[in-house]
Amino acid sequence: MKKTTLILGAGLLLSMAHAQDYSANLAFQGLPVGGSVGITAKGLVAFDDLSLDARIIGDVTTAGFAVQADILPNLYVTDDVNLYFGPSIGAGFRGGSAGFLFGAVGGLAYPVTDAFDVFAEGKWNNVFGVGFRVGLSYYF
Repeated sequence: MKKTTLILGAGLLLSMAHAQDYSANLAFQGLPVGGSVGITAKGLVAFDDLSLDARIIGDVTTAGFAVQADILPNLYVTDDVNLYFGPSIGAGFRGGSAGFLFGAVGGLAYPVTDAFDVFAEGKWNNVFGVGFRVGLSYYF
């Protein structure tokens, strides 16, 4: 009986587990000018056309640099077009001082191939103000 319960329990846990998708992001950033590098855990929670991603991204700009964590709810408008928006928190370094960073980010992603997406997003935070990113995501 214990062996059967153990096997059933293990089977239940394995059936709930799924392969996690990740993407690496590389972007040009404007206002202020710079670049961004990040990694995204895709589809942490998924419901039909909605899903939830988590991203860690670093920005290096002419005004300073920042490291942020974003929680991004996604809406798949079509099979290809993905809209996302969510909060952002982290640390910003500007003008020789460091501070707590909070803000929001939102954008649009579109697949170019099975492995690559292009994206454009707007962002706001309390350290750097309004900005944008245009870039490429690689899925692995």
